[in-house]
Amino acid sequence: LSYLMQKYPSMLPYGVDYFSDKVDYKEIIFFNKLFFECGFENNFFDVIVSFAVFEHLHEPSLYFKESSRVLKKNGELIILVTNSESLYGKRARIEDVPRHTYHFSEKTLAKYGEKYGLTLEQVHYDDEIFDGRGMGSFRWLVSDFLKITYEDYYFKKISFLKRIFLKIASLIDKVVFSTHWEKRKKQSGIIIAKFVKRF
Repeated sequence: LSYLMQKYPSMLPYGVDYFSDKVDYKEIIFFNKLFFECGFENNFFDVIVSFAVFEHLHEPSLYFKESSRVLKKNGELIILVTNSESLYGKRARIEDVPRHTYHFSEKTLAKYGEKYGLTLEQVHYDDEIFDGRGMGSFRWLVSDFLKITYEDYYFKKISFLKRIFLKIASLIDKVVFSTHWEKRKKQSGIIIAKFVKRF
């Protein structure tokens, strides 16, 4: 929000975060609640921005519905989510539960939008805001092959030889994913989606 406030000084910024009890900017009208508990009026916002939130929600449908309700006609919902179709997203499905409860693709985002009167207008595959490259994919494949568990990682019970194989896999990761090819092929682990409310 602070970046947007600098870019658009006439904006009236609202912030909603259930897990933060305050913000450092007195200009932000802040709610320490769940989004749908804030009681915003219908057709209230021009733009809603939500980065790295929807994949953590237990019921993302409620948030799409509420966003549609509180957006003005032609208002925009801009969200950043993990891409279920990427190498990172496919691996994160396994490794990131329970933090990431949902993973989205362009197709599922369009369906959520359609259900709640939001048209998916733009999709941008990105790895610059958060690194959504498949970095670590080879390492995880080697871990699976060598049957290294999360417990092994946590308690540092990985033999010297297995650590060497993991190092080699990490080097392969760095080489393969250094060129950001996933972004160009629309396979980045991160999607930035823009929805527009048409009615």
